[in-house]
Amino acid sequence: MTMIFSCFCQKNFDEKFAKRYADPLGTGLWCHFLCNLHCNQVFSCYNVAMFTFRELQPNDNAKIAAIVRKNLENAGLDIPGTAYFDAALDHLSEVYGRNDSRYFVLENETGQVVGGIGFACFEALSDTAELQKLYLDDCAKGSGLGYKMIAFIEDRMREAGFKKSYLETHDNLASAIHIYQKSGYKEIPRPDFVGHSSMNRFFIKEI
Repeated sequence: MTMIFSCFCQKNFDEKFAKRYADPLGTGLWCHFLCNLHCNQVFSCYNVAMFTFRELQPNDNAKIAAIVRKNLENAGLDIPGTAYFDAALDHLSEVYGRNDSRYFVLENETGQVVGGIGFACFEALSDTAELQKLYLDDCAKGSGLGYKMIAFIEDRMREAGFKKSYLETHDNLASAIHIYQKSGYKEIPRPDFVGHSSMNRFFIKEI
């Protein structure tokens, strides 16, 4: 069976090249070889089922902090008033872990952490959780994982008793804003209280 996949480098992947090959085991691992052959780099496959969530552990702290900082640097948001300078960013496992505040990492098929997403009670609005720190490593972008991550964390919010999901973002994160809007989030005026003062776009969704 031919497996259609995408290469996550910045080059345009030759679709004719991809379609000439079949996945011999049906696992998606063949994609790693082909992307490496074509781009001289290893990238993940467009196969969302190959990724799994688990609760954040202390030994994940450094990896998640690095992913967050790299994303913000790439967006020009390595500035005060963003998560880049959060005092707790290097030890998130000490912040999350309660029923109303949880964080999950996303692992690929080899057990590598490629992203994370969390939530915490947003006290400024009743029955509302804040969607927090949705970030992916470059190797996992472009695969539709962002939608899966949002759906997953909304389920965890519901389990915790929340009825709304709120988030803060920035114009510079246009791809993320697109995903939020496609996921049903509606833009609202800036609340009186925000978690990060440099954020300039605010969204909410009934869950």
